[in-house]
Amino acid sequence: MPYSLPKAGAILIFGGILTLFSQFAEQIKVSLGSVIGVVLIIVICLSAILLQKLFHKVRYPLLGWVATLALILCLPQSPCYTILQRYMSQVDFLSITVPILTFAGIAVADRLVELKNIGLRVIIVAIFVFGGRLLLSAIFAQLILNWYK
Repeated sequence: MPYSLPKAGAILIFGGILTLFSQFAEQIKVSLGSVIGVVLIIVICLSAILLQKLFHKVRYPLLGWVATLALILCLPQSPCYTILQRYMSQVDFLSITVPILTFAGIAVADRLVELKNIGLRVIIVAIFVFGGRLLLSAIFAQLILNWYK
């Protein structure tokens, strides 16, 4: 799915504002460093969109471009590692999840008719996936706790 830079930029800026607002709502200090960290995240995302447009013949999803670019830039060998680490560490991780989950909810709400057609199958699969993940996480945590005793 092609993304236009102005539309993506507007969505990312709105997401950045939501991130800073949720950080403020959690009573976590919103400093100039956290604002710079959010701006750096937006720049990385926009750069990934540009990479996807430049290499449009390569069938690689946008999320892959964002993750790969962010990983390369955040490696300790990267020349911008110290700058990214200094500012991005001031952005609260849970504050980032607020806009992500908001946009995911909006995306799902746009496809309610499709979800209604799929119906009960999705709910059953989701229950098993979430339940299995919870069970395996609990088992793994118990094994780790017993191992450290």
